[in-house]
Amino acid sequence: MDALFQDFMHPLAPIVRDRTTLGLLILRNIVASVIVVAMVLSVGCSSGSTPTHMPLSALELDFGKLDGLGPQSYGMEMTGKMKLGSSDEPTGTTSFFSTLIIDTSIDDDQIVMDTTLDLMGHQGKVQIRSKKNALLSPIQAQMASSSKSADASVTIKFADGKAVISRKGKQREIDFPPGTLTAEAIYRIVPLLPRKQGISYTFDAFTSFTGDYELIDKPDAGRPFFLTYQGVEPASSDNGQAGRHKYLMSAYASYHSKGKRVEIDRSMEFYVDDQSGRLTFMRSHSGTAMHLLDPEQIKSTNVP
Repeated sequence: MDALFQDFMHPLAPIVRDRTTLGLLILRNIVASVIVVAMVLSVGCSSGSTPTHMPLSALELDFGKLDGLGPQSYGMEMTGKMKLGSSDEPTGTTSFFSTLIIDTSIDDDQIVMDTTLDLMGHQGKVQIRSKKNALLSPIQAQMASSSKSADASVTIKFADGKAVISRKGKQREIDFPPGTLTAEAIYRIVPLLPRKQGISYTFDAFTSFTGDYELIDKPDAGRPFFLTYQGVEPASSDNGQAGRHKYLMSAYASYHSKGKRVEIDRSMEFYVDDQSGRLTFMRSHSGTAMHLLDPEQIKSTNVP
């Protein structure tokens, strides 16, 4: 797999390994590429009594705001050049368009997160049941794909820092740090985060279930993963998000490949509409963009 895709990938990869995988990679590109543009915000509060960094897990969020939003459809576009497989020829720019649908409901003491990725007629679906905490820590995840070459379904159960994966009648266990934030959770929590400048909300690891959930990003030494509020996008902005609240998710992740240490620069911007309380736009460090579709756009893209 090309290094560019490796940077962004994550989600449903074990399930969808053909053209659907490309969509999943774009998703990870989008949100799971997520991470890091500079530690913008080492600025503390003027009183000095509030820490510059605090754990995201310490926040209490109003999840009632998510119930009743209904399904939200997003269009995703890859705007950077990329290569497929071993080909030396780049595909070009904005060559792929896919849709991502998220729906959220509350079931007693759990949050139910349904996420569907559609790319060229292939669908990957993930349902995650999570705890009602700021990380939306997963309790169980179920994944399925319409692709004939992919596994029919995968179930993962989480407990005590471990994830037990059930696939094709077999089980195996992997580490899953309790402080892990998922891409699926980010879509839901960003609109609920405090709008207070000067504080960064940190977390311990990052992954995505709409991609390769076994690839878990962990912070590079001394540079924690964090989410921070950037204020209101100015009227002079040319990205169509003027007047909306902006958040940055950033971090440095590093891996060892062929005996060498490779540092991955990931970053993601999020924009939230104050009136609707919806996430309207996301943009990754790579240039991949994901925008909320209006009813007419949904019709034109054949979103179910």
